[in-house]
Amino acid sequence: MKIYKYRWFIIVLFLAVTFIMARNIPNNSVDGDVTNYIPETMESRVNTEALEDLFGGSDILLVMLGSDDIINEKSLTRIKKLNREFKKQNGVDKVMSLFEMKDIRGEDDMMIVDPAVRRIPKTPEAIEKLKSQLRDNDIVYGSMVSEDFTKTVLVLVMEEDADDTELTTIVDSILQEIPGDEEILIGGIPFIRAKLPVMIGGDMRILMPAAILLMLIMLFIEFRRWRGMVLPFLIVIISIMFTLGLMSVLHWKFTISSILIPIMLIAVANNYGIHLVAKYQELNTADNKASSREIVSASLKELWKPILITGLTTVAGLLGLLSHQVIPSKQMGIVTSAGIIFALVASLLLLPAILYLFKKEKPLYKDAEQKRNLMDRLLSKLGKFVVLKPKPIIIGTIVVTLVLGVGLAFIGLDANPVSYFKQNNPIRIADKVLNENFGGTQQLAVLFEGDIKDPALLKRMDSYVAELETMEGVGSITCLSEMIKEMSKALNEEGDAFYDKIPDSREAVAQYLELYMMSGDPDDFEKIVDFDYQNAQMIVRINDASTPVLAAIKDKIESYKQQDASIGKMGGFALVVMELGNVMINGQIMSIILAILIIFIIMTLLFKSLRAGVLGVIPLVVSIIILFGLMGLLGMTINMGSALLSSIVIGIGVDYTIHFMWRYRAELKNNPKEYAKAVMITLTTTGRGIVFNAVAVMVGFVVLMSSNFIPIIQFGYLIVFSIFTCLIGALVLVPAICLIWKPAFIEK
Repeated sequence: MKIYKYRWFIIVLFLAVTFIMARNIPNNSVDGDVTNYIPETMESRVNTEALEDLFGGSDILLVMLGSDDIINEKSLTRIKKLNREFKKQNGVDKVMSLFEMKDIRGEDDMMIVDPAVRRIPKTPEAIEKLKSQLRDNDIVYGSMVSEDFTKTVLVLVMEEDADDTELTTIVDSILQEIPGDEEILIGGIPFIRAKLPVMIGGDMRILMPAAILLMLIMLFIEFRRWRGMVLPFLIVIISIMFTLGLMSVLHWKFTISSILIPIMLIAVANNYGIHLVAKYQELNTADNKASSREIVSASLKELWKPILITGLTTVAGLLGLLSHQVIPSKQMGIVTSAGIIFALVASLLLLPAILYLFKKEKPLYKDAEQKRNLMDRLLSKLGKFVVLKPKPIIIGTIVVTLVLGVGLAFIGLDANPVSYFKQNNPIRIADKVLNENFGGTQQLAVLFEGDIKDPALLKRMDSYVAELETMEGVGSITCLSEMIKEMSKALNEEGDAFYDKIPDSREAVAQYLELYMMSGDPDDFEKIVDFDYQNAQMIVRINDASTPVLAAIKDKIESYKQQDASIGKMGGFALVVMELGNVMINGQIMSIILAILIIFIIMTLLFKSLRAGVLGVIPLVVSIIILFGLMGLLGMTINMGSALLSSIVIGIGVDYTIHFMWRYRAELKNNPKEYAKAVMITLTTTGRGIVFNAVAVMVGFVVLMSSNFIPIIQFGYLIVFSIFTCLIGALVLVPAICLIWKPAFIEK
């Protein structure tokens, strides 16, 4: 081919582009903040920022200390020192602990406000007295100290612009400087945000080399020649460098989803080279006297169209991710598509240009008969099975699809970032303990507007608290109505009409607050009410942040809002998590529709027939139904990983159908009306490349099963399974349909 007169220019050009892009890779960074995964205009994000403008930062870092009995002189001394040091740190807006939270009590008709722990007890009697006081203190009992007194927590409320990594490092350093025998657990969203980049980087450093090694082994086993191993591998490496460099150029940060980008390129970018090498080996037999360049030209002439089309359909499937509102999903769709286009062009230009430089390779086969190795024999048997039983194949596929499709009704949704981690991960362990003992690690905030001292408003707030506390997922709730009730218990005897009640008059509420300020600290209320008492927030701590639970809590608050004009915005990280879940499931649905529509259009235009579009998407639809139906039956959920599955499966899976149909059409052209013969020849020739292609993809994704993140592990299992179903669809279902249907567009 004339273009390869410029082979050296092509080689230098690709290497230069790769080098230029690769220079940007060191500038890549990681974003562990889930809030940044949704658009800035999303309601939960806008409301959360508005509430933080009113009341300051809302993210909390929790430091738990545990022992057989935490109420002892040594432990309390350490807690007091930690409390003091944490308060000094930049980025910490407020510290809540046993030494900061209040004990509100009445003495001589006066309200006394002291720290929950005024002095550290030194005798067994004093310890028991303190425990009794803590049991009677609803502000701290069960929220700052566990009910069995084996654990306590320091809650660091962070400033809006605090650096998670820096503050987490400082907290670790302070814990080392103030040692003790207590068990330490750290949790909260800032801690997760700080640790995610480290874990993502660790995943990529392990998974990429493992995937590359497996790919090299697979290529050598398949082709048994160094060219068959090295050339597709070269395409993979330069594609990864190009894509990761592009991430930096676009100033897009890595997220958990980004772990999939290099793995996808390892799995997919070599496919086009695999087909070319497989075709080269098919033609390069001892009885073929053509030169190496002639064989390369013949291989490229026959395959450039299906390779180009399959590459474009893969990109089309990935671009279905553009329908996602989850920002990393969109970014992944764009950069991975760009990387695959680069790999596609490199496979059609660079790989043949390099092959042009070498002499003819020693044939893998002496003649056509020797080609019948194990895979060829298996493909031959598969072809005979398809030819003999096309109707049972179609009926069996329909039955399996319908049965497994029932699982679609049971598929769940989970966007909680804590669920990213394995059960034995320290983050997961800490979150579980903190949720069980201290009200929850995530927060949801509700704004109340108006005259906050109005007893009617406070009583409504109190009724909402009472109802919300009975709901699954709700831990502790902090708001002004709860504080007013604590004051009422200090000023009234148990059994009195106003004991543990909101007063009936605004003047009485104002008097309670004034009496509190005489002994307490005005800053005690800064997180729940503004200075003018015109805005207040109810802070709901969440101990189960799974998306269905959060949705139920939000719906309940929305029902209050419809009847109460004083209720304004809802915000908080828990609400961001819930909205992230909603956009994930919506993006999943839209990406499936968009990807299948694009594939349908491409197949229709390619074969100039609407029936071709239908035939092209049938195995994809079957694979998607089986995949998500099986997920539902196994109790698996849609998460950050599985939300990307559909577009990737569709983009990759359609390749196998296109390669089959392309070769099948060519065989029918050579042998008109010989449908069974065309199927047999297609499966035993192009089928080999299809199988190599699918195996390469599955091998590339297998390494994901050893990730640190559950969504990535699940993605690894599910993508391997779905690619296998697409492979079976292309090699079994599509041929069976062609034998029964005998579509006219293929014979044109």
